[in-house]
Amino acid sequence: MASKRLSVRMTAVPARFKDRELYCRFRRTARRIPTLLFILLGAHAVFGQAPVVAQGPGGYADTIFDQLNHKNGLSGSVAQAIAQDSDGFLWVGTEMGLSRWDGYNVRSYVTQPGTTGSLPSNNVMTLYLDPQGRLWVGTNHGLSRYDAARDRFDTFTPSGPTGDYPSIYAIVTDGRGGLWLATRKGLDHFDPNTGRFQPELMAGNQTGRNTPTLIRDPDGRLWAGTTRGLFVSDGAGHHFQPVAVVEGKPPTVWSLLRDRAGRLWIGTTAGMYVLEPGAAMPRPLHESDPASPLDRQGIDALVEVEPGVLWLGTYGEGIVEVDTKSWQTHRILHQPSIPTSLAHNLVDVFFRDRAGATWAGSVGGLSRRNPTGQGILTFFGGTGDAAHPIAESDITAVSVMPDGRLWLGLLEKGIQVFDASGRELSEPISAASLLKMQNVASFAPAPDGSMYFGSEQGLYHADRDGRHIRHIDLKENNLKVTQVAYDPAGLWLGTPAGLWRLPLPLAAGTQMSVQVKSLPAGPITALLRGQGSDLWAGLGNNVYRIDAGTLATERAALEPGRSTPLPAAVMSLMADRAGRVWITTDGAGLYQVQDRVAQGQLQIRKITTLDAGRTLEAADGGIWFPGGDSLARLDPHTLAVQSFKQPDGVAIPGYWADSGAAGPDGRLYFGGVGGLTIVDPRRTRQWAYAAPVAVSQVSVGDKPAVGARQLANSGAAPILIPADANRLAVEFSALDFSAPDRNRYAYRLVGFDRDWVEADTGSRIARYTNLPPGGYTLELRGSNRMGDWGATRAVEIRVLPAWYQTLWARLLAVLAAILAVVFILRIYTALLRAGQRELKRKVAVRTGELESLTVKLQQSQQELEFIAHQDSLTGLPNRRMFTACFRQLLEGKRQQGGAFTLLLLDLDKFKSINDSFGHDAGDALLQTVAERLRALAGQNDCFARLGGDEFAFLLADIGDDTAAAQTCRRIVAALEDPMLLPGLTLQTTLSMGMAVYPNDGRDQESLYKAADLALYEVKRGGRNGWRRYMAEQSAPLGEAAGSGMR
Repeated sequence: MASKRLSVRMTAVPARFKDRELYCRFRRTARRIPTLLFILLGAHAVFGQAPVVAQGPGGYADTIFDQLNHKNGLSGSVAQAIAQDSDGFLWVGTEMGLSRWDGYNVRSYVTQPGTTGSLPSNNVMTLYLDPQGRLWVGTNHGLSRYDAARDRFDTFTPSGPTGDYPSIYAIVTDGRGGLWLATRKGLDHFDPNTGRFQPELMAGNQTGRNTPTLIRDPDGRLWAGTTRGLFVSDGAGHHFQPVAVVEGKPPTVWSLLRDRAGRLWIGTTAGMYVLEPGAAMPRPLHESDPASPLDRQGIDALVEVEPGVLWLGTYGEGIVEVDTKSWQTHRILHQPSIPTSLAHNLVDVFFRDRAGATWAGSVGGLSRRNPTGQGILTFFGGTGDAAHPIAESDITAVSVMPDGRLWLGLLEKGIQVFDASGRELSEPISAASLLKMQNVASFAPAPDGSMYFGSEQGLYHADRDGRHIRHIDLKENNLKVTQVAYDPAGLWLGTPAGLWRLPLPLAAGTQMSVQVKSLPAGPITALLRGQGSDLWAGLGNNVYRIDAGTLATERAALEPGRSTPLPAAVMSLMADRAGRVWITTDGAGLYQVQDRVAQGQLQIRKITTLDAGRTLEAADGGIWFPGGDSLARLDPHTLAVQSFKQPDGVAIPGYWADSGAAGPDGRLYFGGVGGLTIVDPRRTRQWAYAAPVAVSQVSVGDKPAVGARQLANSGAAPILIPADANRLAVEFSALDFSAPDRNRYAYRLVGFDRDWVEADTGSRIARYTNLPPGGYTLELRGSNRMGDWGATRAVEIRVLPAWYQTLWARLLAVLAAILAVVFILRIYTALLRAGQRELKRKVAVRTGELESLTVKLQQSQQELEFIAHQDSLTGLPNRRMFTACFRQLLEGKRQQGGAFTLLLLDLDKFKSINDSFGHDAGDALLQTVAERLRALAGQNDCFARLGGDEFAFLLADIGDDTAAAQTCRRIVAALEDPMLLPGLTLQTTLSMGMAVYPNDGRDQESLYKAADLALYEVKRGGRNGWRRYMAEQSAPLGEAAGSGMR
């Protein structure tokens, strides 16, 4: 290990030192400070449980990091500076340039010799966002400011013959618009308005001191860490005086931090010092572990990750986490076998972003820890180092005792037992014993604190600390015990051969277990000792309830009244405080045993199709379960599911199906493939960061538009799109870096799109082509990792018209068109006049012919019209004309209101006249009848022959029964006189039915049928008369239609 650390120190030197030789000299000087000095200063550490100390194996949970490095596109491999600009982008300075990250893509800026606007050097040492929102870049060749409007850098150099400027290590504001710069040659004040650099003298008028770090207090005082110790100014930033850190020669001060409690943290080449408010001299900080040599290590970086918790970045020894409530410390180190560990142990810079995430810059790039709190903790196993005492990564079974002792069942290395503080109680198991104790699958705690557990090699019993383990010899010596449940009267053993019962207390020698024959044969996959006498067992795809006393068995059904099994094998069973039994299956979701239904059958209800492992109930009633590489909480009342993944602290890639337990303090333990996850439901929290939406890039006409991105983000002016480059692409990002792949995106162009257009994380680009000229508003929105939309960003767009799309061009085009039309009309008119004269001559000749033809045509049309609408025998309107009159009259009455009367007439015994006297006599009779009745028709009435001996009257102005009855009597009286025909005198009568609109019908069909029914009643009553339609006295329509009485 020593040689490895030495190699690290010699190959990676912090950028604040000009060369490795200078750095090594600083290190050697620091090591000469005697260790006894720290003892004399009264340094001490208070041991005890701190809020950041997680109760679990080893005491401390693993810190979970996400990585961002050169593989993601960073310009270099060493992250030396970090900042977040006003839009929310993350900027990273490396030894090879500057990079900007939007959560998906990296935009890098490097030195381009001879190009205006590039960086003066690729070696970026510090980044600073001033109160005005401007990003400043300190390099080893001077100072630059990022010009977002032009996407370039403005470099400032002091006046002089060389214009050279030393390396800049730190930048802070002076509170008046200027900057203080900590450089390799001392401290300078810079005025951005004038570009003037003014050196500031330290005590004794000394200049040229290498100043690696600088901070400013709210009262204006500056604290400068130099190679000759610590200095502090007055409130105006002047008159620096030295501050003693140690007695004797001062160490080099590398890092400074003022925490929220007002303490000043001083990181040096020889350890960490803390200056309490009001104290005269700092005190050294020692680690909780005496073996950790913090006083012999350099502290490069400092950050307060949460109130009262600080990280110290060391040179090659990882991160030291300090809890200021107990002053207990522990190390966070790079673990080559754990991808989510710290990228490298040489930590050079820290940064806490606006979402609360902490970034650690090191030789391996960036490591980000999301602000998950202490709700979900991870303890990796099987790494082979002291910080990870779990002997194996596969934790197949978990049990927690009332006193907090934690029992872990391992796949290949037996069991481990830890007390409530995380100290291991059990002793390493011999290799010979491990061969007989593999795949520990189930625990069954006994009331005396001892433990029964089953494995592939059978049943075991261990004392309360797991130090003395006894294999229990069963009569079935080859019996694999996969499930164990404790009962005061005996143990229940689930095996591949079924369910067995082992009486307690155990006798000496071989134990006589009894198989439960009431269950079908098959492997027991889950076992639960429920309330009362209930014993629940999972066997294949079925769940059984067994009475522990009588061994009576019943099976729970998925469908009432049927024996339908579950769609997959049962993997675990859990009873909540309400007595409900929860069932997890092998890939078919989560189920619950309901109350009994009809016929007393146990009913199973499907809860969710989500993949679910071992279920555990929290103190608030929530049901927690793992699924793949995540954990989930289900609300048993609403069935709403909340998912927790790596950004929430879940770092185990998978979990064993039945490995989990609830602790006495309310915490939940899940055993997985890789280690142990501990959940404190009381401390979990919903991610609520409102991610800002920022425009990453704007392309107009397929080319990046310089300055357009800044216009889009600031909203100061619209983005202009020329007519010859009418193509727009706007790339945008929601700057929630915790889990960018889970963010949501949508956009719409107001004035063009009707609805929001969804976009996935891989293509967050709003594209438009050939937009009509005019102004538009492009609305962009993005969510955080929970899918909660943030504020919508509006980008103003203006599409410029082509010359032919301008107003003047359109007016000229209209004018030209008008002139062209006038010219064409004049020529056309001349031609028309010439032809008009010839046409008049021809027209005169043809007019006479046409007039003659017109007269003949009109006569023919009149004849055709008469034939089409008049009855040729009587001259009356025919049925066609009557129907048209009927329709016209009906429409008029509907619009204007009023009533009218329909009369249907039928000559009595007309067929006998035809048969007796011939058709000529019949035709003469019809003509005479028509002549007599025509005289009775009013001016607006319509009297028509419908065919044969049927006639109809439409009395347009008569709508009351009295007037209609008078007309009916006149019609009957008109036929009382004999008919004088050629050579013959005949007497005839008629039958007549009357219907009135709208009382007897509101349309032509219903009114006609009503009159026809009334006519039928007259025929049936003896003929020679008339009748008003009465609905209650009429015969059915079918009967009237089928009658032959005419």
